[in-house]
Amino acid sequence: MEGHPLGVSCDIDETCTSLEEDCCPFTKEDESGYFSGIQPSIQSELQDKSFDPSKELGSYLDFSSREPQTTFVPESPGISQPLQKLQLTQRQFSDRRYPEGQEPEIEGLREPERTALHAALWQSQSERAAALIQNCNREALNVPNSRLQTPLHVAALQRLVGIVGLLVQCGADLRQVDQTGDTALHIVCREGYIEILQEVLAIADKTSVLQCLDARDYNGHTCLHLAALFLHLDIIKLLAEVGVNVNAKDGTYNYTILHYAVQKRDLKLLECALSLERISLQETSYSGETALHLAEKLKYSDVIKCLRKRSQYQ
Repeated sequence: MEGHPLGVSCDIDETCTSLEEDCCPFTKEDESGYFSGIQPSIQSELQDKSFDPSKELGSYLDFSSREPQTTFVPESPGISQPLQKLQLTQRQFSDRRYPEGQEPEIEGLREPERTALHAALWQSQSERAAALIQNCNREALNVPNSRLQTPLHVAALQRLVGIVGLLVQCGADLRQVDQTGDTALHIVCREGYIEILQEVLAIADKTSVLQCLDARDYNGHTCLHLAALFLHLDIIKLLAEVGVNVNAKDGTYNYTILHYAVQKRDLKLLECALSLERISLQETSYSGETALHLAEKLKYSDVIKCLRKRSQYQ
C-alpha cells in the first residue's frame, strides 16, 4: 500500500475491522480520540459489553442522544414594522374595578389593597376615602401596595377626580411610580382622563407637574407619547399648552409623536401634531429617519403630501 494518510508505512488488510487484530499497526498506546483521555477505570468499564456509556457516562462523554435545546428569542418588531405591534392595550395597564361580587372587604385586607384607603378607593367609596385622607399624615398617603400603586395611582385608575385633587392638596407625591414605571399622570394621559389632568394642573406646582409629565415610564414613554399612542388629541393639545416638550423622543425607537402619526398612518393625529407650535420635522429616530423619511419608506402618499406641505414653512 502506498503512502498512508497518517504517515504510517505498512500493509493493512482491507478486511480488518478491529483495532485489536494483529494485522492493524495501531496499538493501544497509539489510540487517540475520545478514549485516549479517559481514566483507566472508565476504560475498563467501557470494555464490559453490559455497560451502557450513554446512560452511565453522560457526564464524561456526550454519548447520550438529547433533543436539541432551543432558546426562545422574542420577536422584535423592528424599526420598519407597524407600530401597532408596540401599542400597549388599555387592559394591560388598567387595574379597573374588581369583578362584580369580588370586591375586597375593608376588614382583613388582602394585597393589592394594602391599606384601608386603597380598599376604599378600589370600591370607589369616595366619602370614606375622603375621610381617611383627611385623617392621614403625608407619609401614609404615599404608602404603596404590592404593585407599588399609591392611593393616587388607584384614584386615577378609578377616575375619581375629586379624590385625586384632595390627595394632591394633602401632599400626595406625584413623582411616585408603580411597578411599570407609571406615575399617576401617566395613567391619566394613557386613559384619556383630561378632567383629572386639568384638576392636577390647577392645584399642583407647575414645575413639579412638568417634571412628571416629561418623565419616562419603563417602556420609554412620556405622558405625551401615551396620549399619542391612544389618540387622545385633546390631552396632546393641553400638554403642549402647559409647556411639555412636544419633540420628546421615546426610549424604544427615538420616535417623536410625529413619527407615531406616520407609523400609524393616522391623519388626525398627524394634523394635531403638525398644529403644535414647537413641533419639528427634523427630529430623527435611532435609524436616522425623520418623519418624512419614514413616510417615504412606507409609501404613505397622503402622509407624504401633508409633511412636504408643512416642511415648506420650516
